[in-house]
Parts: sequence; structure tokens; C-alpha cells
Amino acid sequence: MLRQEFFANTYLPAKNANASESERELLWNRLEKELKIVLPTRTGDAAWLTLEGEDPTVISSWANGYVQAAIVAAREELMADVSALVTVRRQGNREQLAALRKIAAEARTNQIQRVEDALRIAESVGLQDSSSSGNLIIDYKDETMYLRGAKALRAELKGLQQRKDDDPYIPELRERLRVEALLSGINLDPAQLSPAIVDREAEIAVTPIRPQKALILAVSAILGLLLGSGFVILRASLQRR
Repeated sequence: MLRQEFFANTYLPAKNANASESERELLWNRLEKELKIVLPTRTGDAAWLTLEGEDPTVISSWANGYVQAAIVAAREELMADVSALVTVRRQGNREQLAALRKIAAEARTNQIQRVEDALRIAESVGLQDSSSSGNLIIDYKDETMYLRGAKALRAELKGLQQRKDDDPYIPELRERLRVEALLSGINLDPAQLSPAIVDREAEIAVTPIRPQKALILAVSAILGLLLGSGFVILRASLQRR
């Protein structure tokens, strides 16, 4: 895409803006030979751009401009990738929050039903206070909940019915809220992203390298086109959530 844009917006107008389709094809093939890009095979390695031409001033400007355009494109791609990842993670986290709150609300509704059932039994047998039998029951199950007595059951029922927020009763909620805060705090300012560092700008060969006195420019740039290390760390961190 970047090479095609360079051809249409820079190379073709400089060579022959009114070129026919066949001439455009010839010029494209010529550009393919003159413009060589070697991408890094490992993160952190340099990417090399080599541009051949006859006018040192023109090809110097073209080479440096191409590198800057590549950096802009890489930054935009990185921004899009980070933004998409954050959006997906936030959506997933919010769905988990909603699910946890829904489950808690349903659990409260179910508990209200159980307490009401136990209260009816306690009242029907005239048990107002907790059973004082010799057996100490620490955890009253559904079938023995009425043994807590009508007074205790009424108090619990009132608390359940008046509860407006179930969040304090959701153990997993704190972690989900922490993740939400982390994702909300991610700064997606393009100015803060540096996907590449130009190691050396275009250098004009001192002596011609071809009989036609064509000059060659070499631009070395450490291009993080595969994504910067900071984004990789961020992605790994988010994926562990």
C-alpha cells in the first residue's frame, strides 16, 4: 500500500504524470528495481531502504519522505491495534461485571424466597427465637433455616429486601473493577507512540555506482512495524487477565 501511494503521488508525477497504462506499468517495474526494502527478521533489528536514482537531491528527499511515511503508517496501525484490543478487553470485562451483578441479584432473590419459606414455618410452629435444643447448629440449611427463629428471619428478610446494591457481596468484583480502571487509564495519544527510530537519514554515495552515474541512497531505520515492545508487553498483560 505504501509503495503504491509513493508511486502514484510522488514517483509517477515526477517521471511522467500523463503516462499511458503501458508506460505506467513500465515505470512501476522500474520503481520495483530502484526501491528495495529489507524488513527485520527479529524484533529490534534494523530495516533497510535503498533507493536508486540520478538526482541526489530528489532521491534523498524521496527516501527520507518514504521512511517518515512508513513511520506514520506504523503508528496508525499500532494505534488501531491497541485501540481494538483495549475495546475488546473492556467490552469483555464489562460483560463479566454485568454477569456477576446479575448472578448476585438472582442469588438475593433466591435467598429472599428461602427466608420467606423458613419464616412461614417458624411462625407456624410458634418459634420466635432460635431453637435452644442441645444440638448446636452452626450452619442452618434450607430445611433447618426455620430453627433460627421468626425474629432473626424477619430481620434478614428486611435487610435483603431493602438492599440496593449487591456489589459488596460479590467477591470477584474487585478484580473486575481493577481491570476496568487499568483499561480506562490507557493513554492512546499518538504523540506518545514511537514505532520506529531513524538510525541514519539518507546518505548520498560519493561516487557513482553505475555507468549512467546513478546514485544510491541508504536509509537505515529501526522500524517497529511488527509492534513495539511496549505494546507486546501490554498485550501479554491483558491476555493474562
